[in-house]
Amino acid sequence: MVVTILSALMLMMARSPTLCSVGELKSSPGYSYRVDRIRQFVDSASVIVRARALASSTGDTHVRFAILEHIRGPDSLSHLELRGVLVARDDFNSGTVPYQIVRSAGQRGDCHAQEYRAGAEYLLILQERGIEGLSPHWKPLAPFNEQLRGPDDPWLIWVREVARGPRGSA
Repeated sequence: MVVTILSALMLMMARSPTLCSVGELKSSPGYSYRVDRIRQFVDSASVIVRARALASSTGDTHVRFAILEHIRGPDSLSHLELRGVLVARDDFNSGTVPYQIVRSAGQRGDCHAQEYRAGAEYLLILQERGIEGLSPHWKPLAPFNEQLRGPDDPWLIWVREVARGPRGSA
């Protein structure tokens, strides 16, 4: 009987979206990162680019991006492939700038937004992640791959200012 109840609970949990939990955020107001922490994340990123989602690749488990603007990192970088899937809807962050938590697609499951709309622009704040290569999935629930409304998006302007400041000052 105990096994049956446990099996039923596991099945129910598998069918419902799970909520993400991050220890660092449990004691913070609104369950979000502090602004100074977001500054530290931007400061420690290896590569920061504005990019356009193009198409699915690698058996629909990755999305190909064209680089539109280099904020930090090598100018030779023209394309990226990131783990994710294409969707038919926008997912703009509903918070105020500076964002202190990931857009809604990242607030469930594994705590990382992995949905992108083809043709949409994203600000990608990346770090090297071993065999995965450059990735925006290096801090759970952090706003590292937010959809933009264009080259004058307030989030993009804020990140540009922080990224162009002296490193290590955040």
